Amino acid sequence: MNTYIKKAMVLAAGLGTRMQPLTDDIPKPLVVLNGVTLIDRVLSHLTANGATKIVVNTFYKADQIDAHLQDRDDIVLSCEAERLETGGGVFNALAQFGDEPFFVINSDAVWIDGPSPALLRLRKLWDNENMDALLLMQPMTNVVGAIILCRRLASHGAEVKERLRHICSLAFKFCIQDYLTPSLMTRVRRARFR
Repeated sequence: MNTYIKKAMVLAAGLGTRMQPLTDDIPKPLVVLNGVTLIDRVLSHLTANGATKIVVNTFYKADQIDAHLQDRDDIVLSCEAERLETGGGVFNALAQFGDEPFFVINSDAVWIDGPSPALLRLRKLWDNENMDALLLMQPMTNVVGAIILCRRLASHGAEVKERLRHICSLAFKFCIQDYLTPSLMTRVRRARFR
């Protein structure tokens, strides 16, 4: 079933600790990669695939993200007074989605679509009657960049290995997009998500 998805959530409230020192003065979503901020890359994918309402949660250096997105009328900011983590951030924004399914994407997700765009693949696989969530994952054999770096530098000291472990974890997060329904989140008991 090919469901037309008009709403999305972009997770942008993290502290960006794995990308320090780049994130000492700016939030991770505003890190520039090849002339484009990370969050603008995600927003471009979403709007190209029909999203007309995008909720962006903020916490760390939220004022900078707010200023960056202030001219967009398709963005709703969900400012968090305390960090709610991924599930808590989504739960906090549920009222924005009504009963419609919506995309959930990390603001630091970086991908290049092949012949079949990632978000289109999710839409095509979605079965509204039988699914509460659908997760799109990329085989690790197709991931480049930090994973290769980890393998090449694995012979260095413990401090470098620990930093690389965090980078590899971050690179894996780049390969995941979610597709959720509000009903899934409302069935989860209200608690702090980890």
